[in-house]
Amino acid sequence: MVGTGTTSDTTPPWGTTPPWIRDTGAPPHPTRSRGRRIALGVVVVVLALLAAVVWWDLRTDSRTGPDPTVPASASCDGRQPGAVLAVDAATGQIRWSALVGGARSLALADGTLAAVGGGRIRAMRTTDGHARWCREAPKVASVAAAGTTIVVDGPSGLTGHRAANGTAIWRRFGRFDWLTADSRQVVVQQGGRPHPDGRLITRGIDPGTGAQRWSYRSQPTPFVAEIFPLLDEPALDLTYVHSGVGVHAAGPTGVRWEAALFRPIGLAGPDLVGGVALELSLPVLRFALTSLDPTTGAQRWRREVRGSDARLVGGVVVVLGLRPEPPVTLEEASAPDYQSPLPQDSDVVGHRATDGEVLWSAAVPHATQVHQAGGGAVVLWSPGWGTGEPQLIGMRAATGEELWRTDVDNPGASEHYREGDEVLDVEHDPVTGTTFVLVQAQEPHQD
Repeated sequence: MVGTGTTSDTTPPWGTTPPWIRDTGAPPHPTRSRGRRIALGVVVVVLALLAAVVWWDLRTDSRTGPDPTVPASASCDGRQPGAVLAVDAATGQIRWSALVGGARSLALADGTLAAVGGGRIRAMRTTDGHARWCREAPKVASVAAAGTTIVVDGPSGLTGHRAANGTAIWRRFGRFDWLTADSRQVVVQQGGRPHPDGRLITRGIDPGTGAQRWSYRSQPTPFVAEIFPLLDEPALDLTYVHSGVGVHAAGPTGVRWEAALFRPIGLAGPDLVGGVALELSLPVLRFALTSLDPTTGAQRWRREVRGSDARLVGGVVVVLGLRPEPPVTLEEASAPDYQSPLPQDSDVVGHRATDGEVLWSAAVPHATQVHQAGGGAVVLWSPGWGTGEPQLIGMRAATGEELWRTDVDNPGASEHYREGDEVLDVEHDPVTGTTFVLVQAQEPHQD
């Protein structure tokens, strides 16, 4: 029965809509509001605890590699996963080692080796690896050295540091696509928006003052540039800059000539040697060694080779090639018990720089990089795929004679960074006869 001010036995006192759904305009119930705040606080505390655990786990990450010879207190509090190994280029012995965290590149100037990356610049003495100076650096930074200056490129521009003490001696503001250097100068390409005519600007910078020595414009390419060593004849005053698809011979009067080379290799007396790609593949497995006149860019000789990396040392072009894997049928590869074959040995071939003729050839364990090591030698990096024993291999460039092998024991290896090492950069100091190798342990792959 329904009447004024009364309700039926089947209708709740609040009607058909519960008060926690109906908008009454009244403030929220104090008990419920306090409960929500407590729940939110618990979530925040739990997340903070999880972050603290991860942070502490990384800081207390147990090292599984050998102890570095340079203590953390003398290496700007160096940590995993990166390390610099100072290798005697004549014997392969490790002279010293130091942890350098997330460093990605090296630069050498005036007895100082700079490792940059992971938000820090570590400048170490080449003789013992102890830090000369340290600076905070952008997370994304590159480094190059010329003369007595170490130049760092960050988001806001270039900074030139005196190698001996880290003093900032000049700055150039702006965005740059890449940074490189030779013995006399720093070379950069202006980043950001190209010139109004659609081309990018490459500049040669005096390392002592930051002043521009020369510049030229070129079409944009998606590749990273490299730089040739300079010729000994100062009368030419040319710098051979590689754009990723070609070489520009640049100097104070602009570009003297340009040629299509997919990568530079080096200079040997009157011959400038580079490579021309013969197939579009990564890695490049075949290319043509090509010698150019450094004054005019005219081709002198050309020779097709099988290889993936090359260096010019003492008049010999050392080419590192990957042996072709044995053919596998589709039926064999589809079998449940099929396993990919272990990497084959690598072929190393020495070519005479004056005419490209083969001087010698040798086989080494599967290698992926070749670097100049001074004293007429090269260093090969063998990652140890299939054997688990990464090695550096020293060879005499003139004859192909193997000089030494050194196991790469990375002090940066740890429980967290426990996968195989990767060589990120190599520098050689002719004064001390030391080759510096930047290695970094990897995190386990996760799908």
